[in-house]
Amino acid sequence: MSDAVRVLVVDDEALVRHALRAFIADDERITLVGEAADGSEVVDACKQVQPDVVLMDIKMPGVSGVEATKRVLEWNPSCRIVALTTFTTEWRALEVLHAGACGYLVKNSTPEQIIDAVVAAHAGDRVVSPEVQARFVRAAIESGATRTPRAC
Repeated sequence: MSDAVRVLVVDDEALVRHALRAFIADDERITLVGEAADGSEVVDACKQVQPDVVLMDIKMPGVSGVEATKRVLEWNPSCRIVALTTFTTEWRALEVLHAGACGYLVKNSTPEQIIDAVVAAHAGDRVVSPEVQARFVRAAIESGATRTPRAC
């Protein structure tokens, strides 16, 4: 399994970490190399397990996922961060994407969507949940209100 994507899960909720651990174990494309329960532990955990991708919750006590993303990327700019959160607002997504994350998924994503996003992020792709993509499109259209959009 040397080609498997090495994943670190960061979430303050034990139940979420447990669920991620369970379905990551079922997919040979990725392997769980570690977990952290809050943003202040992330860089030390990354140094210990050398992940390719970090699945990062945004809202955690102490150090937020946005700040933790910045810290991880300062330590290792080639690490890929995929935010995994309950928030579907575009400003939350932009906040963590501007911090350097390459992906933004909501926690109602299916296990397959999460696994596929991890693999895609590792390959260099940007991944964003469909409902957040729809909000980005709507915001882009509304910001260009002087132009009439072409009918689909």
